[in-house]
Amino acid sequence: RNLAVPLASNCAHGGVVMPVCPIPSECPGVCVVPKGGSTAFKLAMRDELERAGTPLIYGPNCKRVHCAQFPWPAWPAPQSVVRIVRHPLERLLSAYLDGKHLKAWPKIGRMAPNASFADLVHRVTALPDAFVNPHLRRQSAMCGVSPSVPQRILKLEDYNTWRSWLPKQLHWADDALPATPADGIATTPERVAKFYTPELRRRVLKWAASDLERFGYADRAS
Repeated sequence: RNLAVPLASNCAHGGVVMPVCPIPSECPGVCVVPKGGSTAFKLAMRDELERAGTPLIYGPNCKRVHCAQFPWPAWPAPQSVVRIVRHPLERLLSAYLDGKHLKAWPKIGRMAPNASFADLVHRVTALPDAFVNPHLRRQSAMCGVSPSVPQRILKLEDYNTWRSWLPKQLHWADDALPATPADGIATTPERVAKFYTPELRRRVLKWAASDLERFGYADRAS
């Protein structure tokens, strides 16, 4: 499916706007993408829905929150949306360090187990979004939302500034979100400097220009 266009779904999938409460007027839809804090958010969501007596529904082949469904129908459309995003440089490296590039890719084969980070960067930046593993795909190519719907962008890097704000919008407990959005191997500044050569950095920033502009990141390809 094309995740860059509006999609009504009652699934707790990454990359789509999730109807986190029964009625759109009661809360914003929320979109988180793989390797963008999605696991931490969805686990908190699972716990809050259980506390409210409306737990997620798990199908016979679904054991994890990422494939669960909400216990109410999909919204026709959200009235507002909160998007949680992550800086493209950190997100791509985090996906590599956690081995997400070794998972299945749409339409093309998996990467070799010994693929380097440079190999990954060159593959991702040369492919259309539809061919890229969702853990690596540009964030602006997911979470399709009508341009007329108001959006609030929350950067994962600024987690501490909105950690207490978001639960209030969703009518969750004040401490619903974890103290840190743990997301695999930490992408420290030292690791970013180790893996990104100047050429790889320029290449990723150019590829991710739509993410940088849409989500208000200052970096630009040079």
